[in-house]
Order: sequence, then C-alpha cells, then structure tokens
Amino acid sequence: MTLKPILNSLERVVTGATAVMVGALSVFVAWQVFARYVLNSGQFWAEEASIITMIWIGILGASSTLWTDSHIGLNVLSDRLSPTAKVVLRAVGDFLIAGFGVYLFFQGLQLVTRITGTWSALRIPIGRTYLVVPISAALMVLFSASKGVIRLLEQFAPSSRETTE
Repeated sequence: MTLKPILNSLERVVTGATAVMVGALSVFVAWQVFARYVLNSGQFWAEEASIITMIWIGILGASSTLWTDSHIGLNVLSDRLSPTAKVVLRAVGDFLIAGFGVYLFFQGLQLVTRITGTWSALRIPIGRTYLVVPISAALMVLFSASKGVIRLLEQFAPSSRETTE
C-alpha cells in the first residue's frame, strides 16, 4: 500500500470519528435541554460532556481538513501565479503548517500534563480532555508535510505519481 491510500483512510477515520462526536454532542445537548425544561433538573454531566465533545470536534476536525484541502484558504496571491509557482507556494504553506503542528504538539503535551483537577460531574481529569491537542497536532504534521511532499513530487517528478497514489 502506498502513502496516499493510507492517508486517505486515516482521514476518513478521523472524519468518521468527528461525525460520531457531532451525533453524541446532539444527544448531550438535547438531553440537557429536555432535563432542564421538562424534568426541571440540571444535568451537569451533559454540560461537561458537551464542552469536551465540542473541543474534540473543533480541533480534531481541523486536522483532517488539511489532507483534503477542505479548509478555508486565501487564494488571492496564488490565483495570480503560474501553475508551478502555485504548487511551490502551496507546498511552502503545507510545510509552514507542519512546523506549526510540531510546535502545537509540544505545547499540547505541556497542556495535558500541567492542567490539574477533574471535571466535577464526569470525574475525568481535565488535562486528559486536552489530549486532542497533541493528537491533532501530530495529524496536522503528518497530513500537511505529506501533502507538501506529494505536491512537489507530482509537479517536479511526474514519474513519482505512480508511487504516491
């Protein structure tokens, strides 16, 4: 198996996990509203679960968009460039994102280890809920660095298409 199909599969797993989390978030919020307005009982666990799930959806979802190029992009400059310059500019952008991902990975590890305390209703250590930061950062590095290399290989070594696809 080559690189692109492996990363395509990984992106689908990440997107699928994010979709499941969106469904879970809907259930948590619906239950919270029902309990508050129908049962007249606040469900603190549902609020905490909603917060944690939203954090994971946003950060994990952002990492998967790098592989599919479905993130928001500003193309004012790149649209005015030649096709070769456009590829090089996008690859440079990919490598800059990978560099930011490395920084985010180490900062995320510090966040996980330095945050103390537990969620009051769920009894989950708060630091562990931020594991999504280093996980997503590692995915960002993997997706964006691979994307940059593949862009350059496809542009400057056309015979490499067979090995990356």
